[in-house]
Amino acid sequence: MHAYIYTALIVSYIISVFSNNICLDYIVGALSVAAVIIAARHAKGLYFKTGIIFLLIGVSLFIYKDVAWGDFLLQFHSMLGLLSLFLVLPFIHAVIYTGHFDKTIRMLLSQKVHHWDLLYSRGSLSAFMLGNFINLACIPLLAKSLADMLRSFPASAQSFIG
Repeated sequence: MHAYIYTALIVSYIISVFSNNICLDYIVGALSVAAVIIAARHAKGLYFKTGIIFLLIGVSLFIYKDVAWGDFLLQFHSMLGLLSLFLVLPFIHAVIYTGHFDKTIRMLLSQKVHHWDLLYSRGSLSAFMLGNFINLACIPLLAKSLADMLRSFPASAQSFIG
């Protein structure tokens, strides 16, 4: 059941990004609350405790900023771009596997390696390069967050993002 809720959440978020429909934004928020409740039921130990702490901090800030409770569901929207990446990762893995990029990386890592330090440095460089590609997926999330925050600044500061 929880896999359907998580998938419906991410798919509806992706659709809401392109449709700009406020009703769909509230549905995404409601699915987010359902996902948090389901995740809390399955979480244990450190994950549960840190999740509760972050949730309490978020709700406290929400109350402190005196935001209307109707907007509570819309607050989950900003982090879903990053979570959407996790739904797409298996597809990215399939592309890497189908395109034999894994074999190419393995070949590049193992060519003329006679000492562990050379393998370590090549492995670190490969991880760094692959991590940069994942970071590129976070740029739209960051740009949207910056654009939302820059609205309160003068137009000269808003050109920073454009």
